[in-house]
Amino acid sequence: MRASGFLPVSEEWPSCYFHHDLKLYLVIYVDDFKLAGPTCNLKRGWSLLQKGLTIEAPTPVGVYLGCGHEVGQIKTVGGTTAQTVTYNMEDFLTSCVERYLELAGPGTKMKHVATPFLPDDQNLSLCRKPLVEGPSIECPWCNHTFARASAKAGNVKHSAYPACAGGSPRGTATACNNNQPISSSVGKNISPNDCSPWGTVGVESVAGPGQSLDTATCVAASHKTGGSLPPVGTDVGCLQPIAAKVLMKIIYAARLARFDLLRAVCHLATFVTKWTSECDRKLHRLVCYINSSKHLRMIGWVGDGLTVVQPHLYADADFAGCVATQRSTSGYHFAIRGPHTCFPIAGVSKRQGCVSHSTPEAEMVAADFSLRHCGLPCLALWWNLLPSKPILQFHEDNQAMIRVVETGRNPTMRYLQRTHGVSVAWLHEIFKNKELDLSYELSARMCADIYTKAFTDATLWVQVCYLINVVDPNRLPGLMQHVAEVVAGIDVVSIKPTKSPDSDTGPPRGTSSTNEYDHLSEPSWN
Repeated sequence: MRASGFLPVSEEWPSCYFHHDLKLYLVIYVDDFKLAGPTCNLKRGWSLLQKGLTIEAPTPVGVYLGCGHEVGQIKTVGGTTAQTVTYNMEDFLTSCVERYLELAGPGTKMKHVATPFLPDDQNLSLCRKPLVEGPSIECPWCNHTFARASAKAGNVKHSAYPACAGGSPRGTATACNNNQPISSSVGKNISPNDCSPWGTVGVESVAGPGQSLDTATCVAASHKTGGSLPPVGTDVGCLQPIAAKVLMKIIYAARLARFDLLRAVCHLATFVTKWTSECDRKLHRLVCYINSSKHLRMIGWVGDGLTVVQPHLYADADFAGCVATQRSTSGYHFAIRGPHTCFPIAGVSKRQGCVSHSTPEAEMVAADFSLRHCGLPCLALWWNLLPSKPILQFHEDNQAMIRVVETGRNPTMRYLQRTHGVSVAWLHEIFKNKELDLSYELSARMCADIYTKAFTDATLWVQVCYLINVVDPNRLPGLMQHVAEVVAGIDVVSIKPTKSPDSDTGPPRGTSSTNEYDHLSEPSWN
């Protein structure tokens, strides 16, 4: 490579080379070579490589690492001609669905769904279950549960509400005694339309040999006193033997061409070693969504010169989004943007290492993660590819976190270094550099939102998919219109509702509902 004039980009980017005279960028993966740069220099670049290597004749852009690259052209809002690249892995996703059906066994049925998520009920979290089991009383005002013996000894004047009676003033799910049969009212706040091939209800339950779900015992009731995790073998999902095979196949497509699948598949991947019946239902729902959305594509377009475009990094986090562990999820989205350019580069969704105590804390962990793993390493690459050293535009939607980074002071979270390994002083120092620009972003435009939250509303899901350029190709002109208005600062953003009705259905392929796509003509990305 060096003899041909291709020099390594940096140690952070192995197998990536750049020819400074010809302005050609070369990526090598085993025996696959991918060369990009000015069209007039491509032929000369390949000839230099062929002098020292025995390689096949170059071919036009097509399938690379199993992903189809479809190059085209489109007119932007201002009339500028932009070049588009469409990432197509529909055939691979079809094979993912077929593989799942093969492993899941006969009788497994697919149905059309609008999102890859099932509604989560935080009241079913093991972290929120009573610390004591057996006879207990519950306060009608605070819903705290007390052991009946300790309550009598301490003369606690609470009205007696048996934990399994289900008459909680808040209407929350309550714990069961050991071997207590599941009541018909348990899980009534979970939608039964969860696409489960086994028709189980929305609670974790174990049905022994010869038992039906009507006589199965609640998993939370089988824990030892004071325990927070179920003993090994308490609730093992039917799909546990095949879960890793299916998830690892899906995650490849998610990382290459379908960023909208990352949150769902990465979340399930954390439960491969502790798979439950709830994971069965979530995996089935994910595969149903893949089967329903194979026509979607991730599309990027470039209509500006290299001196205009800039790298943009969006970082976000939810708060205690994982029901099982109460941990938050970090996510970031990296893209190249300009007046007539919007090209997605990378997307990541990762559960945080420990529990966060507040949203600003979770956001700081996400910012630290995205900077170390993407933001700072990307500068070494883009300072080689772009003629001028661009500034990294960092987008954050939490004002409290931004203020902490700006001042470098956070006396209420002095434990961050020990718990999360995050240094507020380091973040403060990094963002003081002129190479980074920290700015506040409206939550309605936060591209990383889709990597951290489990959206169950069909309308909101379509909108967050558009933020990362995952779109039906027929809707691409409307998406480009909105991006142009965002860049110009003339878009209209409505406030996201605090609660939205869950929706498990959506328009079939080739059709659309009016509400889902109204914002493309009158942008309202709520």
